[in-house]
Amino acid sequence: MFVIRRHAGEAVMFEGGLAVTVHAIVDRAAWLAFTSPDIAGAVVVAVVAADPERLCVAVAGPEGLTPSADGRTTTVAVSAEVAGPAADRVLLVGVSPGQRIEFDGLSLGAAPSGSDKPALLAVEAPALGGPVELAIITVSKFDATIGVAAPPDLRVYRLEVWEQLLEANRAAAGWEAGDLAALARGGPAGAPPSG
Repeated sequence: MFVIRRHAGEAVMFEGGLAVTVHAIVDRAAWLAFTSPDIAGAVVVAVVAADPERLCVAVAGPEGLTPSADGRTTTVAVSAEVAGPAADRVLLVGVSPGQRIEFDGLSLGAAPSGSDKPALLAVEAPALGGPVELAIITVSKFDATIGVAAPPDLRVYRLEVWEQLLEANRAAAGWEAGDLAALARGGPAGAPPSG
């Protein structure tokens, strides 16, 4: 399991384009925002209670939530710090292993975990290409320690490293064939050939 500490506003980026941001830390709960090109808006969730057989997930996401199969859901008030000025309520959903909370472009569920281990949130999205498990290991006043269990071929980055890689790729893609020819002749890139 890959373990990373993130402050509010910091993200973990999966190679396929899914970002998981620590949206807010409120009352020792880490609210995670899931975003990708496949998700309309952001899905914001927090695991607010857990035992080996069930998770209680608070959802402050976009419209169109399909609750878990058992249908036991409750709407509760939530601070604007979590949901933003446009929403003042979240949905509490009880999720047992095998049950899912479905959004367009994202599926969340409970993964089995032992009683001595943190609760695992099972994540599936087209951007991932396979299932991923997230665990909130610790939450302090300012940050959360997140564990990520992903397939070995799925790369996981801190968002700031991901952005550096994208910029380096853009810069490398900007090279022209003439630039390489000039380098082969020993001249600077973009310089006219010496004659």
